[in-house]
This record gives sequence, C-alpha cells and structure tokens, in this order.
Amino acid sequence: MITVLDSNVHSLSMNGGSFDDCQSIVKNLFADLDFKKKYKLAAINSINFSRIMSQIIYYFYAYFQVKKQLNKDVKLDFSVPTGNFGDIIAGFYAKKMGLPIDHLIVATNANDILHRFFVKGEYHRAQEVTPTCTPSMDIQVASNFERYLYYLSGEDSSQVLKWMNDFKASGKLTISGATLAQAQSDFLSSSIQHEGIESTIQSFYHKHHYLMDPHTAVGVAAAHEHRESTRAGHAVVCLSTAHPAKFGEIVNKCTGGEVDVLHTFAPARTLVEAHAETRCEEVGRTVEDVKALIQRVLAKDA
Repeated sequence: MITVLDSNVHSLSMNGGSFDDCQSIVKNLFADLDFKKKYKLAAINSINFSRIMSQIIYYFYAYFQVKKQLNKDVKLDFSVPTGNFGDIIAGFYAKKMGLPIDHLIVATNANDILHRFFVKGEYHRAQEVTPTCTPSMDIQVASNFERYLYYLSGEDSSQVLKWMNDFKASGKLTISGATLAQAQSDFLSSSIQHEGIESTIQSFYHKHHYLMDPHTAVGVAAAHEHRESTRAGHAVVCLSTAHPAKFGEIVNKCTGGEVDVLHTFAPARTLVEAHAETRCEEVGRTVEDVKALIQRVLAKDA
C-alpha cells in the first residue's frame, strides 16, 4: 500500500495501534451516519458483505476441483487461518447453501479469543494483542463474528445486540449449555503457537519442497491437530492466505537459509516494491484524528 504514490491514495499509519484499534475507528466512522453520508465512506475489507460473497466462491471452487481430482463425490473439511472471521464465515455460508462441508476448523495463533470461545464458550478479550509472525491474525475483536452470533442466537438480533453490548462494556461474552454445544457442532478450533508455525513450515519444505507463509502454516497445523477427529475418509482443504515472500525472514529461517525467498520465489513486482519509494502519513489513535485528516484531504482536493 505504501508504495502507491498516486495523489488520490493516502496510506495511514497509527503509531502503536493494533488492528483492533484501527478497526474500531473505522466502525465508529461508519456509525456516524451524517459523516459517512457526507464523505461517502465505504469499506472494502470484510466489514463489507461483498467481500464475504466473493470468498464464498473459494469453497465451491475448491469442492469442484477436489471432486474432479478424486473423480467422485466428496465431503470436505476446511481449515482456515482466522483473524477477523471473514474467510471462515464465508465457508459457513457455503455450507448453509448446501455445499457438502463436514468440518470447518477455526485456526488461530496466540491471539486465541476465537479458539477459547469454541472450546470453553468464553469470548473474553485479553488485555493486549500479542504481536506474532502472523500479523493478519493478531486480532482480539473479530468483526465478522457478530454475523455468526446471529445464527447461533437462532437469528435473534436482540440477543446479538445484548451479547455485543455486554462485550463492549466488560470485554466478555460467555455462552454455555446447548448454545455452546451448537457452536462446537458448527466449528472445530485450534490455537497454534510460534513453535508449531515454524515446525510446519520446516516439515513441508523438507518433505514436499513446498514453501508456505506463516498464516497458511497455522491452517495446516490446525488441520493436523484435528486429523484423527475429522478423518472419516474426508479430504481436507487448507486455505492458503499469502505468498511466502511477504514473510521472508521466518521462511528463510525455517528453510535453514537454503532459499532467499524474496529473490527466488517472489513475483517480479514484489521485488520491485521491496525497494520502491514509499509514502505514508501518521495519524492519531482517535476517531476525531482520522475525521480531521479526511476533512483536510478532501478540502484540499476540492
């Protein structure tokens, strides 16, 4: 993003801010309906349901590719590296649409709030986000989780509102009994720590000469953790989420320095961008700071 120098593109950096801090600001901007309408705000991450619609296609495409490869009808399990719960809620929708999916595995890193929910029914926010080698998953509050809670509540929007208000006030949302049993029926989950990520990258490189980024490794490791419980003759699809060249340091370490992933495997454009001129503007960590910047930029461009 920061190598795009066009005058109408503005990359922002929030010093010391986590993904949750940034996403909270975006959500508050959209909650201010007058500001949203005046400045024509739109989101293109998974806050916008059109992103989820596009991701549903992955699951259907994967199903038909596996069916073609095996030359028979199949029932698939999917393991999905999960931070904001967007990609895996797309799988949940695909299953509701009739795609023969058996298990959906929520694969998390050390920021394991989703894993704790599906194991113990405790969606309890930790004090801090833990920085990891899988930054796209360093999230405590998954925006798409509310979409799943709607179905878990029996499509009772008032219950979802109560849950989310309680969570906003206390940082805790707890379920038990039949509700927890339903959640555990809908999803399996795992939390993969740093050592598991490294060992997965190492083993797949040395056994299969296949390079994977650390996020993908979380999904693969989680699939292996659940292989006994999901075996039943099912094929398992692990969603791969990034090119390994984006995470050259850990990938190079895990391959024992045998490959310079950036210069050997990266697309040519990635290599160019690694040395390109950059532009980024630092912004404060409040909604008002971001509003002021939007107003200033658009007034300048008017």
